[in-house]
Amino acid sequence: MSVVKCRQAQVTWDKPTVVVAALLDLAKYYMFQFHYTVMKPNFDCELIYSDTDSFLYNIHQSSDVFTALAVNKAVAVPDVKEAVKGSNLLVFVLPHQFVKRTCEAIKDSIQENATAISLCKGFEITETELLIISDVVRQTLNIRCGALMGANLAGEIAKEQFAEATIATSVEADGKLFQQLFNRPMFRCACVSDVTAVEVCGALKNIVGVGAGFVDALGMGNNTKCAVIRLGLMEMMSFAEEFYNCKDRSVFFESCGVADLVTTCYGGRHPKLGRLFVETGKSFEELEKEHLNGQKLQGHQTAAKVYKILEKKGPKALEKYPLFVAIYKVSVNQIAAEQLFECLQMHPEHL
Repeated sequence: MSVVKCRQAQVTWDKPTVVVAALLDLAKYYMFQFHYTVMKPNFDCELIYSDTDSFLYNIHQSSDVFTALAVNKAVAVPDVKEAVKGSNLLVFVLPHQFVKRTCEAIKDSIQENATAISLCKGFEITETELLIISDVVRQTLNIRCGALMGANLAGEIAKEQFAEATIATSVEADGKLFQQLFNRPMFRCACVSDVTAVEVCGALKNIVGVGAGFVDALGMGNNTKCAVIRLGLMEMMSFAEEFYNCKDRSVFFESCGVADLVTTCYGGRHPKLGRLFVETGKSFEELEKEHLNGQKLQGHQTAAKVYKILEKKGPKALEKYPLFVAIYKVSVNQIAAEQLFECLQMHPEHL
């Protein structure tokens, strides 16, 4: 016997709210939550296959599982303009490359006093700079936009394992509002004011995560991986200061910084696909199709964007970020993974 079922829950908000979210990310979160809170504790079953939007179970019992899983009906709104109509609180959780077009679609439908927060990790590249996603939202919708980043692997959050996050807003009252919205007993948020630094952390740590996968593929141990993590953190801080004028390095010791960096380098899809890239010789695009169930890897794409900006600034800029440069070059097969460490031997942090 097999069953594929998705739990639906009633959510009550005390303010008009819209969540603009990527279906794949939401599906993964709720499917894992369904597995660990409904199926596993209540039924004698074995999960034999999983996809982004479905689970296949072998259920070892004769009771009516479908009756036991009866749920309330829910209604989805497929038209994003209709979904945001009358809303004054927007939460963006979608692939960063779709943020601008989504904002263009809804800009005439939201309230003038709306406030937003972005959970999107990545950059929007222009001819002269890398725009953080909250800036894309601010410039397109002409509203305030904060950011939420942190060490939050979705599968672990679905199991209700304790996790932290960092909320960044330029207006303190916005931060307190979003803190009330996101805080839960097992998910706690701290507020800071440097939105740019928080988002830069969320984007750049994925580059280092891919590099950690290269380390795994080469059979290196924790000493090597921790060296890559430390050098990655130093380059993240230097890049944020040089290109975004983020001088307060305390933000990098929040959940959005070193905690998210460590989590990314030891778990999740970036080290996994970084390792497979070296071991199999397949492209990241091929590995995405085989292992990510429709999701995309951001680290190698962000590395390419960062490299383009550094290259445009000149050779001295490239020399300041040898780890970022080396990870990019490995990811496009300009150098072998083994040459990663040659690039780090004269790192500025060692001179």
